[in-house]
Amino acid sequence: MPPIKIGSLTINESLHDFVTYEALSGTGIGALQFWTGLTKLIDEFSPLLRAADAEGEGTSATTEAPSAETLDPIAARLLGPQIVVPASEPRYILNAANARWSSLYDALYSSHLISEADGAERGTSYNKVRGAKVIETVCAFLDEIVPLANGSHGDVKLYGVAGGKFFAEFAPGERAELKNPEQYSGFQGRAERPTALLLRHEEGYLVLRIDRRHPIGREHPAGLADLQLESLLAVVIDFEDSVLCVDAKEKVAAYRNWLGVLKGSLRTQFKKNNKVTERLLATDASFTGPKSEALSMPGHSLLMASHAAPTVLSDLILDKHGEPVPETLIDAAVTALIAIQDLKRGRGLPNSAKGAIYAVKTKLRGSRDVQIACDISSRLEGFLRLPKEAIKLVLMEETGAVHGALAACKAAAQNRFVAFIPDPVDAAAEALRLKSASAALSFAPPVSTACAFAASPSTVALHAFAVHRGQAPSAPVWPEPVVLDKKSGAETDLQTLCSQILLMLVALIEYGQSSLKRHEEDGLDFVRIADRASLRLISAQIANWLRQGLYGEEQIRAALRQAAVSLMEKNASDASFQALAAEGAGSLLQAAWDLIDLGVQTPDAPIEPVLLAYRRAAKERQGTTVQNPFESMKGATRGLESGEAFRTND
Repeated sequence: MPPIKIGSLTINESLHDFVTYEALSGTGIGALQFWTGLTKLIDEFSPLLRAADAEGEGTSATTEAPSAETLDPIAARLLGPQIVVPASEPRYILNAANARWSSLYDALYSSHLISEADGAERGTSYNKVRGAKVIETVCAFLDEIVPLANGSHGDVKLYGVAGGKFFAEFAPGERAELKNPEQYSGFQGRAERPTALLLRHEEGYLVLRIDRRHPIGREHPAGLADLQLESLLAVVIDFEDSVLCVDAKEKVAAYRNWLGVLKGSLRTQFKKNNKVTERLLATDASFTGPKSEALSMPGHSLLMASHAAPTVLSDLILDKHGEPVPETLIDAAVTALIAIQDLKRGRGLPNSAKGAIYAVKTKLRGSRDVQIACDISSRLEGFLRLPKEAIKLVLMEETGAVHGALAACKAAAQNRFVAFIPDPVDAAAEALRLKSASAALSFAPPVSTACAFAASPSTVALHAFAVHRGQAPSAPVWPEPVVLDKKSGAETDLQTLCSQILLMLVALIEYGQSSLKRHEEDGLDFVRIADRASLRLISAQIANWLRQGLYGEEQIRAALRQAAVSLMEKNASDASFQALAAEGAGSLLQAAWDLIDLGVQTPDAPIEPVLLAYRRAAKERQGTTVQNPFESMKGATRGLESGEAFRTND
């Protein structure tokens, strides 16, 4: 399709038509107003973003919290697990967004926290013995955080509401209120026979689901069929993904998904367990409050758009010089424009009750980039007619330079910053880069739920379980790297890392899949999500070993070839793995070496441009979209499919 020329910009026709005929609808913003504003934004900030890397200004700065009047209450609790999903995948966007409320029954049943001793094995079907242990654990948990004035939740025969107060009945005429009556917030159904009770603990809400006819509810004397915890606070929708949004069609589809999820119209159908399932955005939940007032609780998590890094260029729009523009400018403008439709919605709870738009900024290089991000937000608020400081910035905590950025921007942007979100894998890669100049190091990211990327909705339910009990870590603790002896390099370690690189490259480049699951061999249920951040860490690890002389170039290339042969043998029926046999330009072996060499030559360079080039070449070579044969991996997009042993609904 021929591009559209508007003023000094040359705009891809797909993007132009989407913005003009879909994104602008209902916003009150005219097409000329938007494109003129974007032209000025690009003219002003494109040269600044193309400039040399900014310098950080320290590592220990803090900032004042944003005004409570302009910040959603949930945003103040963002230190904890979030799920990152590619903007191109409706199924996983909806699954993550709907994990605002997660089943503690389901999470405990499938976790190592419930012993498999005495006949309580997990197995492949529901085990009543294990289920009884889960119910016992949940009742003890309720006794701990929402205790009754007397008695235990495990002995309750009937839950109900009388006179606007919660009660638990042990026998006719024998009732108890909550020890703290203020913890009761509302009910669904009939007061004397509620189907749900909304309670409040200091760390969030919880819902007791009551259904005596449910297979699980029949196992509890009061029919407690489930306990849902307010679990997933935020979902980061990633527009940066260098393997899923490599051309105009895919990028516009991603923007369309953002439009759909904010309007509540996004839906998708998929086949799971031999059944076709339709997934929609969870609706808001209505309760009757203690004073018979109507109470509405959001059904989904807070949605935040993650923009491309400042170094990434896009040919969706060409500037007055005919050059690609920084993609972060397009992301910022289009996602903010779409968010106006959410802010103006006439029914239901908007994504932000405070009229805020949450933008996640990644890979900022220091205070200069942060200041530019603030200025870009101000210009957007101007031509989109948004209130001052409506756009809130969430920073991925990846480098010391980002910490230092807050000191420089504190005065100008104290009501724009929301939070840091720590990414353990990226932070580990950055620490490796900073410390690898003098030694050969081994550095693994920490296992912690207090980080940006959770493995599944079940993981965030377990995190909420720990937070309510005061056991969750407030932040990840970074381990110190292990210094390796140059004279005794571990060949098995190199072989393992080479296999991991090639496996991820098959998923990323051949299938355009953003991540895959890696189950740890430690007997626990922790699932590490391997994705671009993992790829950066692994390639940086090998680059460090090459730079320090632990291994030579030929040793590493030989290890890659050996890993390729092993993977091809294990996946002989998959043609994409056979692509590992190719060598030279354009091959996956060359892609792996390019990433390692990048870590040697330019340790702080982003890996996205390398992945983007190889993914585009793969798409051109494949022609039509290939069918992904390993659905279990695809379901691991930052780990969104949880094992649902307790629930049959998806």
